[in-house]
Amino acid sequence: NERTEQLVKTIAELESANRYKSQFLANMSHELRTPLNSILGFSRFLQDKVLGELNAKQEEFIGIIIESGNHLLDLINDILDLIKLDQHIEKVIPAPVNLNKLIYDLVDLFRPQIHAKKLHFTIHIEDHLPAPYWDIKKIRQILANLISNAIKFTPARGSVTVTVQNQKDKIKIIVSDTGIGVPTEMREKVFLAFEQADSSYTKLYRGAGLGLSISKSLVDLHKGAIWLEENPGGGTIACLLLPVKPF
Repeated sequence: NERTEQLVKTIAELESANRYKSQFLANMSHELRTPLNSILGFSRFLQDKVLGELNAKQEEFIGIIIESGNHLLDLINDILDLIKLDQHIEKVIPAPVNLNKLIYDLVDLFRPQIHAKKLHFTIHIEDHLPAPYWDIKKIRQILANLISNAIKFTPARGSVTVTVQNQKDKIKIIVSDTGIGVPTEMREKVFLAFEQADSSYTKLYRGAGLGLSISKSLVDLHKGAIWLEENPGGGTIACLLLPVKPF
């Protein structure tokens, strides 16, 4: 009985500490966004040459400010997403999803990066797929993260492939690439918050390691599964398996 009481007390203390942590992160993230939006707003004001012409060096520096500010804003938004999922306050709004349109629209969004790296990008979508009933905003966020990672970690002139398959009452989406890959021992850890594959190559890229953690939480909301498969040929194979009608 004493052990049980102590355990209950410890769990209550941990839950309370977790709530305070989440509240602190949420408050700090909101506080950081306000001045950051002002910095970005005035930087774009200067970039548009509203106050006069800029020389080449000034344009370069303002571009760096805007790029860094947008990156910081993305990190803050990731933290807020993680808090909402951790506190179970994320709402699900299921609706019919046109998977073909969703994927092709996403690829169009990344077209500049694809062209810049001269990547060979292929899409294979099976015919006669069942119409899924998902939260389109959350599925878009998951797929955007997987495709973005594949593009980011694939060297120039490499290949990225998106495959969509019918699995009876489920749909499987595979994003494979010829990039640097993920070590076997890191394949599960990359889905934990603030974890990244430990590679000298990945350290060239900025990030807090939240993308895949958020994606896994969103997949869990859809009662699905997400994982990385072994790829003897090199690169990464990210798999997503979702029930057609999870709700």
